[in-house]
Amino acid sequence: MPNYQPRTFTIKSTDMPISPTISPTIATAITAAIPAKSAAPTRAIAPRRNAGFTLIELMLVIIIIGILAKIAIPAYTASIQKSRRSDAKAALLDLATREEKYFSVANTYSTDPTVLFSSTTSAFPLNVNSSGTSYYVLTLPVITAGSTSTAATYSITASAMGSQAVDSCGNFTINNFGVTSVSTTTTGCW
Repeated sequence: MPNYQPRTFTIKSTDMPISPTISPTIATAITAAIPAKSAAPTRAIAPRRNAGFTLIELMLVIIIIGILAKIAIPAYTASIQKSRRSDAKAALLDLATREEKYFSVANTYSTDPTVLFSSTTSAFPLNVNSSGTSYYVLTLPVITAGSTSTAATYSITASAMGSQAVDSCGNFTINNFGVTSVSTTTTGCW
């Protein structure tokens, strides 16, 4: 029986292929244990996690906000102007009631606010101020004196001022017959 001496050796990935003097079983086991060299190293690519917004997403949000603002701001402004109109209409109706009350006693209309309101109200024009800021002013009533053939008449106007001056209804007017009108051609203001 031949005496075989075990050989010891180290294999590095840079070593040359295994010598043919080693048994084929051992050579197969060693080759299987050595990883094959590839042309380019490969690494697993982990999915990226988005931590923010892209520029396109931000631009879309800005565009949507702009469209909503373009619709909402004019609607809000129109609603505010409409609510301010009610202040002017209420003030006109109040002054018209005071004129009629005075007429029932004196058989004439008055342009004196101390007679119509109180001694603290000194002169026309009177600010319509129910919400803290005046957006309308009541101008001096236009009085037409009556004669034997015609009745006395009046006409009172609430003129828009400040930011309300751009309102589509403009100025409000009422006369002694209760006929109401506005200074523009807009309908539905009264």
